[in-house]
Amino acid sequence: MGITAGLGIAGLQPAVCTSSTRPASPYEGQMIYETDTDNVLVWNGSAWYAPWNTAWGIVAQVVNSSSTSVAISSSFTTMLSAPSFTAVANRRYLITASWTFYAGSAAQVIDFDIANGATVLNRSYWYAHISGTQMSGSMQAYTTLSAGSTTITLQAKHEGGSNCTFWNNGTTRNNLVVTDVGPA
Repeated sequence: MGITAGLGIAGLQPAVCTSSTRPASPYEGQMIYETDTDNVLVWNGSAWYAPWNTAWGIVAQVVNSSSTSVAISSSFTTMLSAPSFTAVANRRYLITASWTFYAGSAAQVIDFDIANGATVLNRSYWYAHISGTQMSGSMQAYTTLSAGSTTITLQAKHEGGSNCTFWNNGTTRNNLVVTDVGPA
């Protein structure tokens, strides 16, 4: 298809297809509209991507609303793990985590990390002064990531006190969301 083949009466128009009937031999810069996903995609020479100068939206998320709680120990333990996704170089990501925890004893110091593997993207410190305290918190990290398969986690550990729990009572919504917000 030549450069004029995509021109219609109204101007440049993307090819219309479904996610399973994409062009077999696309050319660099070719644009398609998928009717089954409502996505506009552009071929960059090796893969289909949303137009570069737009936000691509949520790329990974986990919402934990079960009634299973996890003890927070003195070493970092993963509380939530978002599904792996393929990070794209030179894109910005906004990562948001929210949680509820229960401090069974007084003088709890709890660290929460948003991490990419061993790399801490943001850390939040919490102090529970009174025993039997249930607290909710949230934090964000705004970052670029290296290209490739990526798994973002929310980790926690306690530095002081004991009997601290990452709280899932069936009504709390502990979550971790990774959103592509646009080019770097």
